[in-house]
Amino acid sequence: MRKPTTITAIRTLSTAIMLIAAYVSYGTQRAVLAGWDVDRTSAALIPVTVDLLAIIANLAIHAAGVDRSGRRVAMTVLVFAGTVSMAANAVAGTTLGSRIAHVWTVAAYLLAEWVAAKVKAARTAAATVVELTPAEAVAPVAAIQALPVEAPVSPAPAGRPMWAPERTMPQWTPLDKRRQTARRAG
Repeated sequence: MRKPTTITAIRTLSTAIMLIAAYVSYGTQRAVLAGWDVDRTSAALIPVTVDLLAIIANLAIHAAGVDRSGRRVAMTVLVFAGTVSMAANAVAGTTLGSRIAHVWTVAAYLLAEWVAAKVKAARTAAATVVELTPAEAVAPVAAIQALPVEAPVSPAPAGRPMWAPERTMPQWTPLDKRRQTARRAG
């Protein structure tokens, strides 16, 4: 059996907090919707959509093969779903204490997911670092130095380039031509 890693323990605890938050917030969200005269079926199902959206985002954040931008979108969706849940929990509370208690469960879950994402990112970054001994680091340099060095050969023919002018200065300029024409006419 594999030894549990830190990220596995964090993910397990984060999932437990998510289930507690879903349980606590379901009743309060349902009560808010019922107070807004939403029909019973919708009042029962709408809170589930908020929790399922958070679960989908949770799975996407920790899924293998999801790139950085995908994780960023999933985290944004998770924060949005959490904010909706916290707002509904705050509205449903009858006292300040009940509002804080209901909001806290969702906030704790969001914080746990944030920690899990950071630990996972640090672990992934550490896994990609390759340690080289000094001999291994120098070996590629020695192999490059051992390659034979030859002077590059130009494909152009030897001698003066075709584009080079015979003389560096022209024999006459357009201004000289006008002066010569003016002298002849005058």
